[in-house]
Amino acid sequence: MAGYISDKFSFDDLVFNVGVRVDRFDANQSVLADPYSLYPVKSVAEVDNLGEHPASMGEDFNVYVDNASEPSRIMGYRDGNKWYDAEGTILQDPSLRLDAGNGVIPYLSGEEVISNQSFADYIPQISVMPRISFSFPISDEALFYAHYDVITQRPKATNNNGGTVYNFNPVSYLFWE
Repeated sequence: MAGYISDKFSFDDLVFNVGVRVDRFDANQSVLADPYSLYPVKSVAEVDNLGEHPASMGEDFNVYVDNASEPSRIMGYRDGNKWYDAEGTILQDPSLRLDAGNGVIPYLSGEEVISNQSFADYIPQISVMPRISFSFPISDEALFYAHYDVITQRPKATNNNGGTVYNFNPVSYLFWE
């Protein structure tokens, strides 16, 4: 859905055109609640058996370990899209420091069952795009014109697995290995 409003007015020889466009995109479907895990991941508050956590780690940060079945040490943490190593230092590429030979492994809560908790409603994205232009004559045959606007695109139409995001069925996750 989108809407646009504009107004054109002039002041002496100076002509202004001012407007704003607002776009709202809603995929109107369920998406993964955590884009990095299909199953619920333990938070810092839930993990007390693998040693002390760095003081900079929040209680709701996700914990990543060395082994999925029998974790023995913490490899790192994640808060949204920010990754941290075991000492609490921010990482640019988590695969370099969090991989213990088995990949980057979240500490799962023990409920490896696909449920409604694995999915959430898509959060609509709203883009506000201001636009302004003005012009004025600089001679009998020439006109100075300047324009500023913001342009956005819809979110990309495919996910990391090549599937179409706008036409997604959560049942397709049942057959992931």
